[in-house]
Amino acid sequence: MVSSTLSRKHMNKSLPAWTQQDDAEYNRLATEMNEDSKTQFTLFTFSITASTAILGFLTSTAVASNAILLPGLPHGSFFLVPLIVLLPTSMLILNRARTRNRKAAYIIVNFDYKRLCAEGITNQTSLEEVRRSTFLPWETALHILDRTNPKVNRYVHLAPSLKYMAICYFVVEILCAALALYMTRQDSLYTLIGLGMAIAFVVIPVYRYRIKALVELKGSISIQGYVEQWLKLKYGTVDNAPMKYLSQWIQEFNPQEQQDVVRP
Repeated sequence: MVSSTLSRKHMNKSLPAWTQQDDAEYNRLATEMNEDSKTQFTLFTFSITASTAILGFLTSTAVASNAILLPGLPHGSFFLVPLIVLLPTSMLILNRARTRNRKAAYIIVNFDYKRLCAEGITNQTSLEEVRRSTFLPWETALHILDRTNPKVNRYVHLAPSLKYMAICYFVVEILCAALALYMTRQDSLYTLIGLGMAIAFVVIPVYRYRIKALVELKGSISIQGYVEQWLKLKYGTVDNAPMKYLSQWIQEFNPQEQQDVVRP
């Protein structure tokens, strides 16, 4: 047992060592990731609360039906006011999610790797051995151990909070557009068609952007996707990466080859 431990320590001499600078940067990134999550939640709660308050005000007063503030506009146009808040904040939340994934991937490839080396793994250690390790750093434990458990769904998925945020945004935005069109039925048919086209002109590009971002957050810019990109950028291909357990993880998880390597 002692000789085995000494042998592992000897093998790890050529592997990266954990330093005080690593400790400081790791703590900084962990703090930033926590702040990213808090910012997402703050943006979400602010936008949904503000939007529902505006809708409640419009539906409970004469503003929506009579358009007394700006008589020249269609009757239902005031119901589109919440979109001014909802659309930009939703894109900011997606951008925060992307940023957080990049940081998590960097922690897995750099800092968690060094921590595992300090605990006795080598570049030849397999993924199964890493899974059985009694010491696993947080990000590695979450993404390599839990999310590749054969008993659960292995495929990349959105964080539950992000999924529920997307659903809430969709419901409130559809409600705003539906109320706007419903109230505008009091005007002429041309006004109704014009408002519908205006909504489509603004909303459709934003929806396309967000749907694309959500798909990418499950693929090329997921944590797993960014880990693959880091390894490819540094070693050319995932197979050339010296960390056997990371190479096996990428190949096992959901081996979709990225045709275009996006620089993290």
